[in-house]
Amino acid sequence: MLHPNPQDISPPLVLQSGSPGLWPDYILGNFYRELKLALLGLILSGPWLLTPGFELGWVFPQQQALTVLSVTQVLSANTDDDGFVRCLIINSDDSNAISKVVYSPSNSSYTSVLQSSINNLRFTSLSTPKPLFVVTPVTESQIQTVVYCSKTNGLEIRTRSGGHDFEGLSYVSQVPFVILDLINLRSIAVDAQSATAWVQAGATLGEFYYAIAQKSRNLGFPAGVWYALGLGGHVSSGGYGGMMRKYGLAADNVIDARIVNVHGKILDRKLMGEDLFGRLGAEESPDVQCGQSGNGKPNDTSDFRNPFLGGIERLLVLMQEKFPELGLVREDCTEMSWIESVVFGSSFRNGEPPEILLNRTAMPKNSFKGKSDFATRPIPEDGFEGIWEFYNEKIEAGMALLVLTPYGGKMDEVLGSATPFPHRLGSLYMIEYLVVWDGDETSPHISWIRSLYSYVASYVSNSPRTAYLNYNDLDLGVGTSYLEARNSWGPKYFRNNFNRLVKVKTMVDPGNFFKHEQSIPTRF
Repeated sequence: MLHPNPQDISPPLVLQSGSPGLWPDYILGNFYRELKLALLGLILSGPWLLTPGFELGWVFPQQQALTVLSVTQVLSANTDDDGFVRCLIINSDDSNAISKVVYSPSNSSYTSVLQSSINNLRFTSLSTPKPLFVVTPVTESQIQTVVYCSKTNGLEIRTRSGGHDFEGLSYVSQVPFVILDLINLRSIAVDAQSATAWVQAGATLGEFYYAIAQKSRNLGFPAGVWYALGLGGHVSSGGYGGMMRKYGLAADNVIDARIVNVHGKILDRKLMGEDLFGRLGAEESPDVQCGQSGNGKPNDTSDFRNPFLGGIERLLVLMQEKFPELGLVREDCTEMSWIESVVFGSSFRNGEPPEILLNRTAMPKNSFKGKSDFATRPIPEDGFEGIWEFYNEKIEAGMALLVLTPYGGKMDEVLGSATPFPHRLGSLYMIEYLVVWDGDETSPHISWIRSLYSYVASYVSNSPRTAYLNYNDLDLGVGTSYLEARNSWGPKYFRNNFNRLVKVKTMVDPGNFFKHEQSIPTRF
């Protein structure tokens, strides 16, 4: 509904919020079909504010949303490959239709389909395990059939949404597996009047943002900055962006979902129950983008960039009061609509049309390795000086990034125990370390980032040293058993929420069918 706001264009007040609960993606390993999201009201011009009510719907088999199967370099296995295909045909409503979305190594298009959404080239080598099949379903029932036939034939499922997985867990496995690729499941239905949207998990953030902007210039959604991220994988692990201090995480705005469970049944929020799904809410306002770059050595760049939900004059006053050392002036700021800020934030040239967000391959691909931390106290100056020494080794070649994302605001208003995402009150900022390279040589780059991570240990959270799930890091530990997870990566991603998630996973997937190296295990 619309609310008059004739006096100013300051950000709207808090939106409706529901009772927090557990997110299904964490439990089942991120197997979503669709999401129902609450859109945020924006004041871009004029005195009206449209409040949110945004929706999404999902399906569950592994870590990402929607369904597609892919096969690359095939693992040897004691499985009947033909049995899987026969099962799909026998159990499909339309055997001809499903045969057109199944790719095996014998198909000429197998490699191109497999590699189409692999955005980390570290996992395209000949030695990387490949799926027996890649399935790119176009209907909900095809997802159900893939789940049933994979389970019946002893194959694991890897679910791929956007393919930006840091460790390739959505498309690599050490055991015989099928890729459920959701690239064909990306329809978006935005209802501007109710400020809600149903979005399939294979849609990218850019496609979703563009669809919102086509319906209304007064709506937006608080998710990630990078336009090419798959919505299913992004939201399933929290999903932060430039507006989270005002409106929280993307996952905080999911109000319904559709999933496929281990029995191949489709469940919505009501059917899956509140233990498996929780509800929250949020909203938004106009954007001012500001950025400053200071050059030391060539290619040694510090970039201060973030949307401000208000006007330039108000921002300049605040910056002079809080951060005078940055010397922000009017010329550093550009007032723009929300969709224009999305294009700018995705590193496209200023002035590019919003249609650029629909191009999934607009940016080049590289090999990369990432890690993350959460700072619970300020890192002292000498600590940062040590960090710069590490980056001086890499930054001249443009091969390393250090990203500091401030928390606080809305994030401090939710207890860490209220949802599976525990990094709330007490987290000052998140740190992302990223090293990027071309070519096949990986060891020097992996060694560099591990050394950096070791150096920073004394300056960040501890007991446990926490990490962000969407920046998954197999260095933290691997294992599908409860003991393996509890003693390594589990508390690092989820802190004290880990055992609660294990309890629900044991209830909904007791056989631990939906799994990968860092998925929530069962207690058995």
